[in-house]
Formats: sequence, structure tokens, C-alpha cells
Amino acid sequence: MNKLLLPHHSVSDWDFSPATSYVLDNGIYVSPPSSLKIQYGGGVTVEKSVLCRIDAVQCVPEGEIRSWFRSDLSYCGNNFLFRNQAPLGSANYNNCYLWSIRKLMARLYRVINGTGSEKYQCAIDYPADEWTHWRTVFWNGENEQGQNALAVQLFKEVEGQWVQQGDTYFDTDQLWKNSATNRMGIGAYNKSGAVYYFDDTELWIPQA
Repeated sequence: MNKLLLPHHSVSDWDFSPATSYVLDNGIYVSPPSSLKIQYGGGVTVEKSVLCRIDAVQCVPEGEIRSWFRSDLSYCGNNFLFRNQAPLGSANYNNCYLWSIRKLMARLYRVINGTGSEKYQCAIDYPADEWTHWRTVFWNGENEQGQNALAVQLFKEVEGQWVQQGDTYFDTDQLWKNSATNRMGIGAYNKSGAVYYFDDTELWIPQA
């Protein structure tokens, strides 16, 4: 894999939805000067997504996302989004794969036309109010039966080493494998009062 983005880049490199839900926090971060903070004070659940606008990651059916996460863990958790079908200039969860990284559990969802189905889950340790480093890798591979499948792995950094969380998940349906739009990003499935932070997010793409 090649790392596409340096840890620090402009907010203009991303599509945000909804656009008014995000601020740069100058007091809590992994690397100065700030982190991306998502907070919602309303009374309903809101899906919040952040997708990269850079040309090289508009169609990445195989790749990797790394990011530092932090949350008060009042409700749901920080998300990785990949094979996202939202057109450039917009961001949503309508059609994509996503990891939801929560307090004690990571859940992998496949979302079709706005309806998500949980495909896999594994136990994790995501302590409240601490920065932790996460990574997901996804590629076109084969399952144990030799069937073509989307392979997905989740890792957490522990004492400087990447440690896989749970098993490799294989999806033989291979949704959006040949789509002309396969975007990557981060987000949160956010309820009232919850606070989420992201920092030093990196997008990796296959070597040419």
C-alpha cells in the first residue's frame, strides 16, 4: 500500500455531512494544532460522514484507513467508511461498508439504500476519553473455500504494534467491487450529547 495523505491536510480535502456538525478542536488532539471534533446536541440520532475529495481516492475498492479515535463513549462510536457510493460533493451512509468502533464491541455493517445489516462483530477495548489508534484493511481476496470475496480486517495499535481485532471477515457478495465510485472516510452514528474526535487520519491505496 501507498500512503496517500500526510497526517495534516486541509478540511477542503473532505466532504462533510451535515456540514455544520464539525469543528476543529485546538485543545484535544494527537498532533498539534487540532483534531476534528464531532458533537451533536439535538434529540435525535444523526448519521455523520466525512469522505475524502482528493481525485486519487474516488474509486478505491481495495485500500486501508488509519485514524486515531477518541470518544466519551456516551452512545455509539467512531466509524470507518469504505466502498462508499456517495458522489463527489456529498457525503452519506446510504451505500457503503462501515466499521462502528464502540466501547466494548466493533461491528461491521453493510449499508444498502440507507438500511444497514450487521455482518460481523468482535470484542474490543476502547477506553473512554483516551486516544487509541485504529486501522482497517480491505481487499479482493478468497475465503477458506476458495471463493472470491471482499476481505476485511480491523487492527488496534497496542504498545507500538498492530494487533488484529477478531477474525478476517469475507463477503462473497463483493458489493460495489466494480463501481466507478468507491470512496473512503470516517464518521459517527451520533446521538444527543455524544462527542467524537479524529486525528492523524491516513488513507492508503494499492501500489500502482
